[in-house]
Amino acid sequence: RCWAEAQPAEAQLPAVARSMGGRTVKRPERYGGSPDNSPERPARKRARGPLQPLRKRTRCGTCAACNATNCKACRFCLDMPKYGGTGTLRQPCIQRLCEAMLAEKLQAKEAAAAEREADREKRRAEREAEREARDEVRRAARMARNTEREARRGPRRRISAVD
Repeated sequence: RCWAEAQPAEAQLPAVARSMGGRTVKRPERYGGSPDNSPERPARKRARGPLQPLRKRTRCGTCAACNATNCKACRFCLDMPKYGGTGTLRQPCIQRLCEAMLAEKLQAKEAAAAEREADREKRRAEREAEREARDEVRRAARMARNTEREARRGPRRRISAVD
């Protein structure tokens, strides 16, 4: 029997909808749900990273590498169960790495490296601007101290040599 059938009608509390990362979970009020159907706390933020799910790379099936046979000598071939391995690595033979997949992977790496370099340059420029601002404040404070020091000493007297 389900929970609703097992409980008398007065014991059945209204369910409260609560949003959890795109899906709705219904919770009875007695388990902490709020009666006005509002979530008691905001939904968790999404983990940092790409917003779209990554698609699995697939072989093209047309290049020479895709149609090659296993070498039976590399560490990935030796790990395959059909050649007596445990199958824990689950990688294709080194000679069978698809050229299209490698090109796509290289392009993605280069794009990520360019993005990292742009971020690095941006942070470097921000640090340089902050450093310049600090130096300007220090120069202004130094000038103020020198002006104050000169005001305390009075005007400078120049001693000229009279023959």
